Amino acid sequence: MMNHVLGLLSWAAFSFLAAPALRPQDFFTVRISTADGASLFLKRYPAQTDAGRTVAGEGPPVLCIHGLCANLKTFDLPPIAGKDFEYHGLSEHLRRRGFEVWLLNLRGAGRNAEESRLPPGRSGWTIDDHAVEDLPAAIDRIRADCGQAPLVVGHSLGALVTVLYLEGARWLQPGDSGRAVELDEGLARRREQSIRGAVLVAPPVRMAWSEGKAPAWLSLSSRARFLLEDRLPERLPLSRFSLSEKNRLFNGPLVEKLKEWAASVESATLDGLLEFAFGPAKNRPALLLTKIREGVLSDCSRAELRQFSESISAGALLSAGDPPLDYTARYASLRSPFLVVLGKRDRIVDPATVRRDFVDRLNRPDCQMLVLDGYGHADLLLGAYAPREVYPAIGDWLAAWAYD
Repeated sequence: MMNHVLGLLSWAAFSFLAAPALRPQDFFTVRISTADGASLFLKRYPAQTDAGRTVAGEGPPVLCIHGLCANLKTFDLPPIAGKDFEYHGLSEHLRRRGFEVWLLNLRGAGRNAEESRLPPGRSGWTIDDHAVEDLPAAIDRIRADCGQAPLVVGHSLGALVTVLYLEGARWLQPGDSGRAVELDEGLARRREQSIRGAVLVAPPVRMAWSEGKAPAWLSLSSRARFLLEDRLPERLPLSRFSLSEKNRLFNGPLVEKLKEWAASVESATLDGLLEFAFGPAKNRPALLLTKIREGVLSDCSRAELRQFSESISAGALLSAGDPPLDYTARYASLRSPFLVVLGKRDRIVDPATVRRDFVDRLNRPDCQMLVLDGYGHADLLLGAYAPREVYPAIGDWLAAWAYD
């Protein structure tokens, strides 16, 4: 613990040093293959030294994992200056504090050259695929390149995938990708050594809500399962939602009036989704929402949504295979250090449920929980004021665990 305190003090001191603006070209792109043949895209930002240089391998590595229907730009939007805010992504904040930042696009996420491609013959994916295939491949690559175990920051689905990885999730039959899952205790112990700790931002560790508080969407989601059987495409093309004309979902040989109507429906739908995912309106100024519209949304898998829907019906967190496995039953066995960050106004993840079913079950001093008033779900990382109100707490915790 003394080492953690000393690490925190030294890195906190470093954070006060003036740093020149970071150049967006100071990064590397990496492609890796998973055991089942997916091709994952990672973006590697070297740490920035106190002299303003960027040198790969000089800072503790941090792996950032995005949420559902999103991509690595959750952590990597360009700087945006508003009337009373200056926004930048968490990746820039961490680099300025001396960390080497790795951003992962989970399978199916990302656009164009940054897309993480599915294995040949696959058109959908599940949460299990991320935990069993994607995260092990990414962490193995970071450890090989950096020579040390990374810290992890996961948002929403990315936080959940981190937990399932640490539980030792693997295919019941080796090589049987996309099928039944089991939790291997020996594998869990080895994976605990593969990371230094994790920041879980808005983790949906149980698809349930405190008694008497359940929002309407929770019951509607479980009742809409019939849509997720075979009435929707296996891959939902959310990445085509954009203010850019060339990327419009409804682009095509339509008359101009119909195109205008379709565009307005698209815009209103996206506005509704963003309003639901964010907390107070002040956290989502129009200038910032425009950048989110243009870059953060990614495709979603019907199987992934069905897995969430079935978990909501069960009030648990179930694997997608047959028979389904309840991941929540093993939370108490987790041993890694965690910082759990939640928004008090989150309409997707209930802070009280996370405290009761995750933090209190771990009941350890190295599992801390931070609930921020005035924040919802997505704005914990993408809100206008997150750089000054949220990022420092994440950076401080990571600094404390950067060294053993």
